[in-house]
Parts: sequence; structure tokens; C-alpha cells
Amino acid sequence: MWSEHPAWAWWNVTRPMRWATWGAVGGWWGYGSSYQPVYYDYGETVVYEGDTVYVDGEPVASTEDYAQQAMDLAAYGAQTIDTAVQQQTADQIEWLPLGVYALTHEQEGEPTMFLQLAVSKEGTIGGTFYNALTNENLAVEGAVDRASQRAAMIVAGRPETVLEVGIANLTQDETTALVHFGPDRTETVILVRMPESQQPQGQ
Repeated sequence: MWSEHPAWAWWNVTRPMRWATWGAVGGWWGYGSSYQPVYYDYGETVVYEGDTVYVDGEPVASTEDYAQQAMDLAAYGAQTIDTAVQQQTADQIEWLPLGVYALTHEQEGEPTMFLQLAVSKEGTIGGTFYNALTNENLAVEGAVDRASQRAAMIVAGRPETVLEVGIANLTQDETTALVHFGPDRTETVILVRMPESQQPQGQ
């Protein structure tokens, strides 16, 4: 899957290809043990009520503004990668592999959509999206707000559809994530991190 990303030939991905723990992410960014994870549980700690989004019981934004924040964050990461490719500096970006995730709406059943993600020392997210039904591989680009630890990413060619998840959640075996379909519609999905030795069939 990595090889399907247009910047793959220039990527400096750390070896061995181990999925990151929270300690690895904090160390990657140069933080000590005082840098504690923030977990986002969509539907539990992140709740939509009317036109307001609440995080841990506190109102943080209107639903429209919350979606726009995710779109802006993802667009920033995509622009960072695109600029690095255009300026031929992509080989200077170092990447920490986060994992391969099955994306599903159900707790059970055979998944058909997969994400392979990595994060840079600057907080940029890159990777690929694979659809097993269509055999489609697309680039994934986004970014992390390191203050809130909120991550957002888009699939190439689909800027209005944004996947958001806490960066700490991506170090777990299973987590909820939120998909924004523009500013007006959201959907909760499940990300299941696959074992390091396991890849989607056909990859």
C-alpha cells in the first residue's frame, strides 16, 4: 500500500516497520512522559447535541465550525505534502508508521476498506486508502493539531470528506473515528488496527 502514495519514493520511513505506541509518538515529537494522551470517543466524550459539539461535557464549537476545523486541518496537511513534492524536499520528511487499519461500520464482518498511516515529526499525516472491492488505492493526507491531539485527513480527490480521530486513538487496537461529509453530515466509524504481520489481501 505504501508504494501507491505519489510521494512514496521520497519518503523516509523509520525501520523496522513497527506500529507506534503512544510512548513512541511522544518520543517522536520530542516530548517527555508528561505529554499525556488525549482519547476521543465519538458518541461518548465527543457528542453532538443540536447544533453544538461537546467534548467531555463542555461546548467547544458549533457543528459547522467543528467540521470546518477538521477540513482546515486536513487541508493544511495535504498542502504541506504537496508543497514538499513540488519543491522536491519530500525526502527530508521523516515518518513514523502508525499502522494499518480496517475501516468498518460494524463490530463484526469482513472489512473491505483499509488505511495505512504514518505521522511526521512536524505532525503531518500521510498514507494510503485501499478499497478491496474496487482494488482502488488512493493517497491519504492530513495533519495533527498537537495541542488538542486531534487528527484529520482526506483521501486524494475527496476534499469534502474528512476522517477525524485522536492521534492517541491510532495507537490502540480499536477505536471510533468520525467522518465529516461536508459541514452538515457526520458518521461514526470503527478503526481496527491490524497485526503488524498482516496486510489486506492482495497487497
